[in-house]
Amino acid sequence: DINVRVDINGNDNFKSNFAPTSKTVSVATVTGGMTPTYSFTVALDTPNLKAILREAARIWVLNGTGRPGEAATFAALLVRAGLEASAPLGIVPEEIGLLSTRLIVYNGAALRIPVTLALIERTMGIKAIQIDDPSVTVDIEVITGADLSSIGE
Repeated sequence: DINVRVDINGNDNFKSNFAPTSKTVSVATVTGGMTPTYSFTVALDTPNLKAILREAARIWVLNGTGRPGEAATFAALLVRAGLEASAPLGIVPEEIGLLSTRLIVYNGAALRIPVTLALIERTMGIKAIQIDDPSVTVDIEVITGADLSSIGE
């Protein structure tokens, strides 16, 4: 089994195990407090799962709506799907009240993490924007928007 963890609100309080030989990694719907319900289901073949683990993309989920717990909830779903994601405290997007979720890939990471990026784009049904910003230390940012609960439907 592969152990995956995410640090939510400074606590290592979410852990997940899954077998790398699984044909499908299913993530149950998660509801958090007053946030909407989300589901994230990923179908992977073994080579893709191994590629995603090898790429080890670093993903931040930021709350672009202001709904409490939204970023942490979505980050947990990404982790359950086998991705390295977190919702860091104190990092706030420039805009709050977004209607559309944004997927941003930084500093040429799209060339280093093509399998991970394709999985996220396909699952969420949105294309990534590529930005160069040397001050950003992650590969991908997901900034949640009001449409998040309907993404991937």
